[in-house]
Amino acid sequence: MLFIVACRTSGARRNSQKSRSGQEYGTLHSDTHTKDGTMVTMSIHGIVSNAQTCGPHEAQEDVVVNISHHTGGGTIRLIGILDGHRGKDTAIRVSKMISEDFDFNAADPAQELRRVVAQAVEDTRNRDSGSTLSLAHIDEARQIVTIAVLGDSPIIVVDGEKVVHRSIDHNVRTNRIEREAAIARGAFYSNGYICLDAFSAASLQLSRALGDRLFDPILSREPDIGVFRIGAQSVVIVGSDGMFDPSHCDDSTKIAEEILACVRTRESASAVLTGREAQGLEDNASLIVWRPRRWWEWFA
Repeated sequence: MLFIVACRTSGARRNSQKSRSGQEYGTLHSDTHTKDGTMVTMSIHGIVSNAQTCGPHEAQEDVVVNISHHTGGGTIRLIGILDGHRGKDTAIRVSKMISEDFDFNAADPAQELRRVVAQAVEDTRNRDSGSTLSLAHIDEARQIVTIAVLGDSPIIVVDGEKVVHRSIDHNVRTNRIEREAAIARGAFYSNGYICLDAFSAASLQLSRALGDRLFDPILSREPDIGVFRIGAQSVVIVGSDGMFDPSHCDDSTKIAEEILACVRTRESASAVLTGREAQGLEDNASLIVWRPRRWWEWFA
């Protein structure tokens, strides 16, 4: 089990520590006031929980990213999942790069996410192993979440108007547009997988990924970016496809709705994962959840 967990303070180096499955993190900050003392905004104070299981496999190839950056105005969190395949070295390499190099002081989080993904692509392009990359940048003071997705590790955001947004899966089996784009790049498609030609033994469901040197000619390396305003009832969920599509042949919509319903009742990632295990898993499964801390939880 591998988590990349870090806390940062402005002007200071990061302080990394390893997380236990199901551990939660929360930080209290002051409200923002005008010069005359009138309150104008209230920073959201979030809790993050995460959990992982190998499922039926011996090795864990998922990596969870959980970084907190503390400033005078509030907390910025970067949470995410890398779902490795054909080995975990690509996922581990990129997660370490993110924890060391992500610029929390960047004026434009979307642009910084694009930069980090581009760097990860170049750092891993010649690696045989591959990985998805899904990141959510949560600015609790500004109440904005910015996401970047490469692959099929889903992100679910409940925004400030309680509208549910789910990231697009870059998977040729479930996404016709992604499948057609891969075919246009020269991929051969058969039975839910793409390969270089009809005689190739190596195949992949992903249309976008890190690493996967063999599939470079037919893969896209461009992430999807999204920006959402969040509020006191918001939720951000990032998971590996083993949580949402355990057999890699299911309709994951119903499972996603069940996971979201559990999180909305304030269940931790560990509790949600336990529930999914009871229904049966066929792959590594990882989940990281951000939600606002309720006022009564300060006294729990």
